[in-house]
Amino acid sequence: MKKWILASLAILIVIPVALYLALPFLASKAVESWLNEQGFDDPHFDVAYPTNRELLIKQLEVTKNTPDRHSTLKAGPVTLHYRPLTLLFSGTFERITIPEASLVISTKDLNQSENIANTEASAFAVELANFLPSFWIEQTPAAEILIGQLTTTLQLGSRPDIKLVGNIALQNQQLFSRVEGYYDAQPLARADLHFTANDRFSFSLLHDNQSVIDIEGRAVEDEKAILIAANHETNLAKAHELLWQIPGSIAQIIPGFTGALKGRAKISLQRTLTQDTTAWLQALSFEDSSKTNIVALSPLETIKVVNLNIETETQLTNDKGLQVQVTPKSKITALNLGNNDWHIDKLDFTTQSPITANYFDKLTVSPFRISLAYKDAQFGVMTLASEPIELDIQSVNAAKQTFSAGYTLKELKVQLGKDPIPPFFAKGLFTFTPDTLKTSYFFVNEPLDIDLSGDLSYVINNKLLKTNWHLKEIPTNELPLKWRNYLPFKWPIDIQIGEGFYSQNGDLSWWDGTLDGKINHLMRDLHVMYQKVAIEGINAKSTTFLRDKRIDEQGTLTVKQVEQGYSLQKLNAEYRINQLTSKD
Repeated sequence: MKKWILASLAILIVIPVALYLALPFLASKAVESWLNEQGFDDPHFDVAYPTNRELLIKQLEVTKNTPDRHSTLKAGPVTLHYRPLTLLFSGTFERITIPEASLVISTKDLNQSENIANTEASAFAVELANFLPSFWIEQTPAAEILIGQLTTTLQLGSRPDIKLVGNIALQNQQLFSRVEGYYDAQPLARADLHFTANDRFSFSLLHDNQSVIDIEGRAVEDEKAILIAANHETNLAKAHELLWQIPGSIAQIIPGFTGALKGRAKISLQRTLTQDTTAWLQALSFEDSSKTNIVALSPLETIKVVNLNIETETQLTNDKGLQVQVTPKSKITALNLGNNDWHIDKLDFTTQSPITANYFDKLTVSPFRISLAYKDAQFGVMTLASEPIELDIQSVNAAKQTFSAGYTLKELKVQLGKDPIPPFFAKGLFTFTPDTLKTSYFFVNEPLDIDLSGDLSYVINNKLLKTNWHLKEIPTNELPLKWRNYLPFKWPIDIQIGEGFYSQNGDLSWWDGTLDGKINHLMRDLHVMYQKVAIEGINAKSTTFLRDKRIDEQGTLTVKQVEQGYSLQKLNAEYRINQLTSKD
C-alpha cells in the first residue's frame, strides 16, 4: 500500500514537471503549425528560451509559392509570451512582439499557355468571409501582436516597385496599423487603419499629413452574402496632388481643382468567389448617395473658374444594370468666361428634373430639363440679359455623344449703346455633337417690329463660329421714333422717314479673331424728307462686306421722284464705298 501511494505521488509530480519542461518545445511546434496552415513552406527558425514563459525566435524566414507569385517573409527577433494552460489547451500565445519584419512579394511573368493551364487547373473557390477583420483577428495565434515595423515590397517585374512600411498592433480584439506608401522609392501617402472583431472598420489615406480619403463602416455576413455599408469622404484637391506623383496618371492631363466628395455606400457580395466570375459579378449590387463640390481653376482657356455642386444616386443591380441619377437642383457654375471679343461674368446650369444615365448592354440617358442663368453677357458693343432660360434636353444619343434641345426666352434684353432695347421673345432648337454645336433661333420684338430667324454653328476643334439670319420686312414710317434711343449715333433731326419697308439677311463667320461675311439690305418704296427735299419711291439693294477690320459697301439705287421746287424722276445709280471705318 505504501509503495502504491509513493508511485501515485511520483506520477502526479513527474507528469506536470514533464509537461512544464516541454512547454518551449510545444510553443515552437505551435509556431511551425500555424505557419504551415497559412501556406508557408518549410519554415526555418532558431529557438531560444530566455526566460520562463517566453520563447525567442532569433531569426525567422519562410517562403510561399503560388502560380503567379513568390513571397518571402523574414522576421527577427520574435518574442512569444505564453500562459502554460492556454498554450496546452488552445495552442495560442498571450503576446507576440516583433521589432522588425519584411515581406517581399514578386510577381511571375507567365506565358499564355501557362496561364491557360493554371486557369484550367485552378477550379478555385475563395471564401470572402476569410478576408473580414473578424476572421483575421480570430485566426491570429496570439491575443496581442505588436510589430514595430513591417516592410512589404511588391516587385512588379518591369514596373516600379511598390513598398509599404508600417506597424501593426492587435490588442483587445482590435487591430491598428499606420502604413507609409512608396512608389518607385518615392514617398506617396500614409494610411491609418482600424479594424474590430465585429467587422467595423475605418480607413484614412493621408498626403502631407492631410486627409485624402476617409472611409468608416461595417461588414455584416449571412449564409449567402456579405453586406458592407460605409460613409466615405474624399478631398479632391489632395487626391489630385497624390495622383500627380504617379507617372501616366489621369491627374497629369486634367487641371487642378479643389473640393470634396461625400456619401454613403452599400455593397452586397456573394460569400463565395468561384471561377465563374461573371455569375459572381452579376449577383453584385451597389448603392451610393453622394454630394460633390468641385472648384476647378482655368479648366479651359476661356473659363477662369468652374464650380460643381452635384448630388447623385447610384445603383448597380443584375436586372437594371448601372444607373446614375443626378438629382434636381444640382448646379454647375462657370465664372469669368470669354476673351477679348466676348465676356460673361457668370453662367449657371441648374437641373430642374433628374438626369438619369443607365448602362445595361448599352448606355442610355433619359430626357431632362435644366435652367440656364447668366450675368453680364457682353458681345462687342452688345449686352444681353434675361430671366433664366429653360432648356429641354431631348434626343440624347450617349453612344454618339449627341443631343438636341429646345429653349425659350420669354424676355431677352439687348442693349446697344447706352439704352436697352425693348425685350425680345426668343425660342429655338440646338443640337450638339462632339465637334459641332448648332442652333436655329427665332426672335420677335413687337415694339420694334423685329421678326428675325437664323442659324448658328460653332466648330469646336477649329473654333469657327458661323451664322446666317433673315429679318422680315419692317415698316419704316416709325423707325426713327422707335429706334432713336437705341442707335449708337444721334439721329439727324433734318431727316424724316415716311412710308416704306426695310429687310435684311446675311451670313458671318468668325475664326481666329477674324470676321468675314456680308449683310444684304433691301429698301422698298421708301419715302424720305431731307430738309426741303422730298425723295419718293426709293428702292435699293446693297451689300455690306465685312473682311477683318475692313468694311465695304456696294449697291444699286433707284428713285421714283425727287422734289425740290423742281422735279427729277427715274433716277438710277450704282455705288461702292470702300473702307467705311477709315478716316478717308
